[in-house]
Amino acid sequence: MTDQLPSLARTIAAVAMRTGLGMVFILFGSAKFSSPEDWFVYVPAWLGPLLIYHLQEDTPLRIFHLLGVFEVVIGLQLLLGFWQRASALAATAELSLIVGCVGFDHTGVRDLGLLLGVAIPLALQHSTNGTWTVDSWIMSRSQRHPALARQVAVGWLTCVAMIVLGCISPFNAAISARARSVNAKDHPSEELASQFRTAGDQPTVREEPIRPVPLEIQADPLKVALGRRLFHDRRLSDDNSMACSDCHRLEDWGMDRRRFPRGIRGQDGEINTPTVYNAALNMHQLWDGSAPSLQKQAESPVENPKEMGSKWSRVAVKINSDPAYRIEFAELWPGRLIDRDVITEAIASFERTLLTPNSRFDQWLRGSSESLNAEELRGYQLFKDVGCVSCHQGVNVGGNMFQTMGKFGDYFKDRGGPVTSADLGRYTITGADSDRHKFKVPSLRNIARTAPYFHDGSVDTLERAINTMAHYQLGRTLETQEVKWIASFLESLNGELPKTISH
Repeated sequence: MTDQLPSLARTIAAVAMRTGLGMVFILFGSAKFSSPEDWFVYVPAWLGPLLIYHLQEDTPLRIFHLLGVFEVVIGLQLLLGFWQRASALAATAELSLIVGCVGFDHTGVRDLGLLLGVAIPLALQHSTNGTWTVDSWIMSRSQRHPALARQVAVGWLTCVAMIVLGCISPFNAAISARARSVNAKDHPSEELASQFRTAGDQPTVREEPIRPVPLEIQADPLKVALGRRLFHDRRLSDDNSMACSDCHRLEDWGMDRRRFPRGIRGQDGEINTPTVYNAALNMHQLWDGSAPSLQKQAESPVENPKEMGSKWSRVAVKINSDPAYRIEFAELWPGRLIDRDVITEAIASFERTLLTPNSRFDQWLRGSSESLNAEELRGYQLFKDVGCVSCHQGVNVGGNMFQTMGKFGDYFKDRGGPVTSADLGRYTITGADSDRHKFKVPSLRNIARTAPYFHDGSVDTLERAINTMAHYQLGRTLETQEVKWIASFLESLNGELPKTISH
């Protein structure tokens, strides 16, 4: 009996190791399907820009999905005991790569523990020492029943192939749906993007994860003029006291500079007002992404009791009573009633022109070597190196994915005060626990001009916002000089206010 103990102990240890590592890899792999955007923060700084530059092709999502398939297959093989050593070697190689790229933050330390304590010992384990595996069972049976061994091997290969095909077959559809909705990683829809293509717009010269705002867009001047009037018209509110422009002051970078907006009858809102400038470049509108388009976003404030507090039926009556409006609407939509749909379409047409092009950073992207100074260039390099660019990239330097507020710490506990419904983020839309405290990543265009920051307006300086994001989203502590460099780069993102803001 005592002679069997070492063999039994080795068997228990090997089974425990391969089961534990298999479960970890299945968990890692499945997570890359359920919420692949959460993995961008772990992309090494030197690799991130290479991936992000090709976001219009959803390259990073495809890579994460393929990596997820790879990890799930490894996990299943380890869990079931097939090809134990080969799977353990593959797990060892992947963990080594992650540790080498990520370094020794808490993620790297965790993976180093898996590597040293489980993956490497399991990879060095030989089935000849008495450890039971499905492989050794097949080998022992093959001498007596060769046909059975072949059938089991073919059956296992078929299962693996079905798993891979099952993951890949809905691949393109899933990627396309994600790109069109909450996880789009680039610019607006193709229909909207086509409006930004003009003959005079110069292509990006420098291959960077950030691309310049178009210098011009194609737009119907009559719709834009009508939308501009409606944007400034206080009759959209119940008591004729509030217009869109009261919260989105175009002469003041498209926001109201308040922590929370103030609506009719002096009521305060619950979430910070995002700037309307460059909103057309976002994948969705509002912090929780509840509005898939500018037109849908224009609908909600009118009937929000804390904003304009009206009803679209009442607004339509007011607008219809204005002869000038009736003439303009009849010219643009012959035979159509003036209702919510045409009013919001006109407003959205105007808001699409609210771009702030030709920032000094955009000039640098287009080839100018004089537009940025050494401190700003150093800040941009640091912005990429520490990982900010993993979430803030594309034309709008953000606005193209959702991320959880507080990935490396409990932001809401540290902030203090009650957790409000506005703090729940996309959870209020989807009801999924994985979306709790998840918000649309804000654009950093003109960020130096649009304090206070975050959905709760809790931070009033750019430097403090940089420190907060480094701590809670990247798990890093930046030096004072590093914060100044990044702030200098962000200052270079201030663009030119459009001519269409006058009315």
